[in-house]
Amino acid sequence: MTLKISEHIIHRKKGDYVTARHMKLWGTSREIGFQLGKIARKQYSVLAVTNPNPTKNECQKKYIQQNYPVHFERMKGFAEAFGESLVATDKDFTCFGHLNGTIACSAVFYPAEFTQTKTGILSRNADLPLIAFQEIMGQKPSPDSKSVLSNPYVIEIYPDKGYASLSTFSFELYGLALDGINSEGLVVSHLHADSVNTSFYKPTKGFGVGINEMLAVQLLLDNCKNAEEAKKLLLLNKHFYMFLPTHLIVADKDGNSFIWEYSPNHNEEFIISGNQKIQIITNFPVHQFLHSKNFPTSIDDSCPFARFKTLEKAIKDNSKSLSIQQIKNINSTVFIQDKMCTKPLVPPVRTVYHNLYDTGNSSMEISFYRKDDADHQLRTKYYKFQLK
Repeated sequence: MTLKISEHIIHRKKGDYVTARHMKLWGTSREIGFQLGKIARKQYSVLAVTNPNPTKNECQKKYIQQNYPVHFERMKGFAEAFGESLVATDKDFTCFGHLNGTIACSAVFYPAEFTQTKTGILSRNADLPLIAFQEIMGQKPSPDSKSVLSNPYVIEIYPDKGYASLSTFSFELYGLALDGINSEGLVVSHLHADSVNTSFYKPTKGFGVGINEMLAVQLLLDNCKNAEEAKKLLLLNKHFYMFLPTHLIVADKDGNSFIWEYSPNHNEEFIISGNQKIQIITNFPVHQFLHSKNFPTSIDDSCPFARFKTLEKAIKDNSKSLSIQQIKNINSTVFIQDKMCTKPLVPPVRTVYHNLYDTGNSSMEISFYRKDDADHQLRTKYYKFQLK
């Protein structure tokens, strides 16, 4: 199979926070991996990182080969783009990019019976600090450093094996899908699992063996056609997180959805079913707070409990059959702004993008943050993409 590529800029304007691109790739997973790796290395100066534990490195490659062969082929391409052989290298090519960007975010899944389109819709905000990765790590940024998610991609992948997928992607942040939908109408998004009790979690801050927090979204998009398959695949795999505990919201075109979470000790899984109802997720462990009436008091409107309640109220205040515009408006009530906070956020945080996935036709609409203007924010129009 010969690789085909299509790429163009969808938004770039002087003074705006993001330069957004759209890319399509057709080919084998290895060819697609090579192209993504080449862009990461040449355009974004992403470095391949050595795994200091040879045994773990060998076991991780064997684990992915046995349990996620589509990605193992993609890893071969990643390695070749960096001048390495996957078999011989001491570097970990499971994913690439910076691993410790903090994602806040809010998302809502609406089964078809709650939408005017009569299709399931996942509406997701990605909230991120507007600083360089070096600053997150407490380092002085280099002259050519880029701010977090300032170069987002909308990527369509049409591989020879596995399902085609449409996703939001960043070479600098995680280096894999942040959220996406596949050709079967399965939609997946990950979010920071617990921004309230961060001290409870003990990330590895290094390499492990299994599926890390960056890989779970793409794992499901590549392999699963519905929520039930996704649930089983998650349960069958070994998971660990390197830096950021995340939870997932997963939904399909038949209106089935669930939230997937771990206990702080990462020794127990929790699956919270949507039961064909509207399902909301922000940045607290849902399995610990199943009903909003039992939420703790929020310090301000940017708190994950407050954002959940704001979304819940906005949904109740609208009609039972929601239009796409109403769904957009609902998520806009929790776009991060300084006025939501008791004191200004340092560094500043904004909703860098808002997107909507339609499970009925495997499409996405996405709008990006541009900049602040006086007392309001400027955002791009919504750009629409659809798998073919």
